[in-house]
Amino acid sequence: MFLYYTLVIIVLISAGPFLLLIPKCRAGIGEKLGAVPKGLDQRSPNKAKSIWFHAVSVGEFNAVLPLVEQFRARHPEYSIYLSTTTATGQKQAMQKISTWAKVFYFPLDLPWVHNAYLLAINPTCVVIVETERWPGFMHECNKRQIPVIMVNARISPKSFAFYTRFKLFFGPVMRAFTTIVCQNPTEVNRFAELTDISSKRPAPEIVAVGNLKIDGMKRMSEREIVELRASLHLKNDDIVIVGGSTHDQEEIALLKAFKILQEQDLELKSKLKLIIAPRHPERFDKVAQLIASQGYRTRAYSRQEYFETEPDVFLLDTIGQLARHYGLATIAFVGGTINTKPGGHNLLEPFMYEVPVICGPSLHKTRDTARNLQERNALLIVKDEVEIAATIRELISLPDKRKTIGQAGRAYIDESQGAVSRTLKILDSAIGGERVAAMSEKSESATSEKILERH
Repeated sequence: MFLYYTLVIIVLISAGPFLLLIPKCRAGIGEKLGAVPKGLDQRSPNKAKSIWFHAVSVGEFNAVLPLVEQFRARHPEYSIYLSTTTATGQKQAMQKISTWAKVFYFPLDLPWVHNAYLLAINPTCVVIVETERWPGFMHECNKRQIPVIMVNARISPKSFAFYTRFKLFFGPVMRAFTTIVCQNPTEVNRFAELTDISSKRPAPEIVAVGNLKIDGMKRMSEREIVELRASLHLKNDDIVIVGGSTHDQEEIALLKAFKILQEQDLELKSKLKLIIAPRHPERFDKVAQLIASQGYRTRAYSRQEYFETEPDVFLLDTIGQLARHYGLATIAFVGGTINTKPGGHNLLEPFMYEVPVICGPSLHKTRDTARNLQERNALLIVKDEVEIAATIRELISLPDKRKTIGQAGRAYIDESQGAVSRTLKILDSAIGGERVAAMSEKSESATSEKILERH
């Protein structure tokens, strides 16, 4: 670990001054450097049991939220701590759980930094969501015999190839987990290969339980949908296109596709409405400028604005509201799929409202979900604004096809429930000091087995 910590220090000294110039990197810098927030330290003779959840950003927090809520209900004797890395994740966590959980920034991977938190929190168990693997933090938890569980675990094909190339380093890091709870059997195989090394440490239990994000999705009531539509001055016959979690290149593609549709059918023009929800808050102003550059007027959620005239485009410049606004959609485009780097975002949220989904071809981070949806003919893939416009045009003209696609996606969601309850059983075993073998027992229902096969 000495060489690793030395490398971390060198990187921080070299890049630190430049990173501090970036606002999102400065967020929570004191806490990240080891300044334990007031009220977080529970050291006392009668300190309560505690569990530490870590979710990097908004997506991971939303995924783990139903698990955290159910753990709290099941184990009221536990103090709950939740850390995030990003400011957006921190904001979301503070809004939703800070009244009953302690929320803070995850510390930098240096021994004196995370030791300050481990000493203050003294967790019975640490739960890490999806992709975070910090060698130093894992090492210190292992020294203290604190079980560390990765939940909703996944590795993209690209990351798996990289980890395999440097297996001598990453293998021991993966093996430091007590249990790895994967989204599907494919991920189980990947983690099993990475942890298949010679080591004195027992290999972690690796199981598949499904995707926590599916359990966490909630549909608005019809009353809430009506109220939200009214707040944006939408009419019942309006055709609403929602572009969610968009990145660079994708907003301009949507705007150009929107213009193509308007120019193709002047009668349709007054009914077409476009809502764009950029993935990252720091791009809100840039996207507003893009909207204006295409001849449209920006109507912003943050200013409590709404649709008034034909040239209006609604900008959802906030965090945590996208899932609700999918409830207004006639057709949805899910971003991070034309811009190749992100590799896709949540393809399932629109299907909660039986809304058909269009996306780009870059789906390496959501590959398994995309495959399952494609097998059900429930996902439409496009590559540019021309194909976006043509696909939207087809769906507008074929309402029965829209309905069939939307229902197929919703059926997949309904069939895939249960990951939270299965993960909760694993946490119960961990805090009880038992090795986790429950998910391999024959007592698991046939329904659960079918669900895992689908993933």
